[in-house]
Amino acid sequence: MAGFRDRYPNYVERGVEVAGLSTDTPGEAAVLHEELSLPFPLLCDQERRVVTAWGRLNPGERGGIAVPTVVVLDPDRRVRYLSDEGHVSRVTAGELLQDLDAGRSSASRRTYMLPTPRETWIAIRNFVGLGPREPR
Repeated sequence: MAGFRDRYPNYVERGVEVAGLSTDTPGEAAVLHEELSLPFPLLCDQERRVVTAWGRLNPGERGGIAVPTVVVLDPDRRVRYLSDEGHVSRVTAGELLQDLDAGRSSASRRTYMLPTPRETWIAIRNFVGLGPREPR
């Protein structure tokens, strides 16, 4: 999300609004929003209606979380761009801008993502501290 934060002005210039969507509680989203200093909203789908309807629910992790996905909607709510993301390969914020400028409707390439030692530590700490969770 930090990449989208850093490129946010580039999206605004193109008339594209950015938002995050997760299955987090509003409190969890607020903490993340503040930690990352995000200029865009984080939307909460605690009941998992949107991620389920869009086929983006990963029920086996933490009681059901959203699968990473990049979606760009036109003002008339039609999908203009869709990229199914993985845990190790993602479309970066810069690559998405290039794809949008080129008129592509899906990812032309993905960057291999390795978690940093800090991200690995946070994931381990969260799993040990919270354990697997049931859907809310």
